[in-house]
Formats: sequence, structure tokens, C-alpha cells
Amino acid sequence: MESPAANSPDGPAGERAGTEFDLSTGVIDFKVRERRSELLKYGCEVAAVGRRYRDTHDKVFGFSMRRVLSALQPDLIPDYLRFESELDAIREESRRIEHDIDHSGLEDLPRRAKTPLAFRDGLLQYARAVADAAANLQGLCRCLRRESLGEAEFADYSEERLRHDRADYDASLQEYMRWGTRLTELSEKL
Repeated sequence: MESPAANSPDGPAGERAGTEFDLSTGVIDFKVRERRSELLKYGCEVAAVGRRYRDTHDKVFGFSMRRVLSALQPDLIPDYLRFESELDAIREESRRIEHDIDHSGLEDLPRRAKTPLAFRDGLLQYARAVADAAANLQGLCRCLRRESLGEAEFADYSEERLRHDRADYDASLQEYMRWGTRLTELSEKL
């Protein structure tokens, strides 16, 4: 009896050729890897926006601390308008990423994939936290800019209302940091 041709579906003992390979544990499930890659891609995008926000936060409060020294250096005036513009761009980018994640098809991950599901949900929460923190910081910058321009209703903003607005901002900053920590933990398990 002659052996089956190389491209024949039948193996030497009449069994289907390739069956063992198809069921092998060595077969890579590319769909799962594709989903994981997609999650990581969104993670990188939102982390980049988070870094931009953190850098802007550092610049704003670096300038704010220098306000105390403004009597010594009256020519030092922070460019709050530039910060407002950057924070607006950060907020919009965060919202875009959130929208992209919501419409990426990642909502149909299997329920047994607890870590990828938690990571996806964490990405959404982190994107929202970055957007909220950026919006609150943008509001602070806007009010400080208007105070520095001498607008009557903002004349004593940094002495009267800044404390209240800063408390609101601090709450959103804590949320940003909390979700950043959570995503770091989840990414190590992904």
C-alpha cells in the first residue's frame, strides 16, 4: 500500500492529517493576543496623555509657588492661557481615547477574562480621571489668569476661592493617581 500524497487530507492510518496539530497546546490563539495588544495600545495612549497632564500640573504649580516670590520678581507672570490651551487638548485627547475604547469591540471580551476586563474598565476610568483633573486644573488656571489680568470679580481669587477650587482639584488628582496605580498593577498581570 502506498502512503498518501503530501497534500492529502488522510494520514498514514486513515486518520485526518493535521488533527493533532489543530488540537495541540502549542497553537497560538491570535485573537486573544490581538485583544491583549489592543488593550496595551490603548494603555500606552492613555499613559502618554496622563504624562502630558502630569507635566502640565508640575509647571502650573511650579509657577503658582513662584507667585509668592512675585513681589521680588514682578516681571515673572505665568502663561496661564498656554496652560489652559494644553489642558483643553489633554481633556479632548482623553475623551477621544475613552470613546475609542468604548467603540473598539473590547466590550465583548469573555467574562472569564477577568484581568483583561478589569484592565479595559480601568483604562476607561483612568481616561475619565485624566479628563476631569485636566478640566479642574484648567478652571484654576482660567481664574488665576483672570485674577492676574485684574478682572474685578477675580480680584482676590487666590486669597478667597482658590482654597475651595483647590480642594475640588485635589479630589480629582487623587482619583487620577488611584486609577494610575490600579492600571499599573493590572498591566503587570495582563
